[in-house]
Amino acid sequence: VEVGGVPRVTSSAGVGFGVSKSQSLYLAVSRAIGDRQLKAPAPVVVSEPDVRILRLDPRDSCLVLVSDGVTDALADQAILDLVKPLLDDPDRAAKAVVRDAFAKGAADNVS
Repeated sequence: VEVGGVPRVTSSAGVGFGVSKSQSLYLAVSRAIGDRQLKAPAPVVVSEPDVRILRLDPRDSCLVLVSDGVTDALADQAILDLVKPLLDDPDRAAKAVVRDAFAKGAADNVS
């Protein structure tokens, strides 16, 4: 099921947010860690995180951590282009990324 153009995990189990009498709606993955009904008896969403270890280099100027809602709307280079001029003001940089993601039609979490 898509809600606002964003795919969502669904189940007819009768738990979650109601879409209709025959189908319930869950948040895509953000609730997978805490919602038991998404894990048992059969896992609907896997709560294993995607972990990467990256060695930072002295030439790296910043690290930008965003949710998939941002990267659904903005390419990596676009995010960097927004952030780089604002490295001295991280709060302003974060707000610029969120504002641009919404302007580009982000329909998911843009934290």
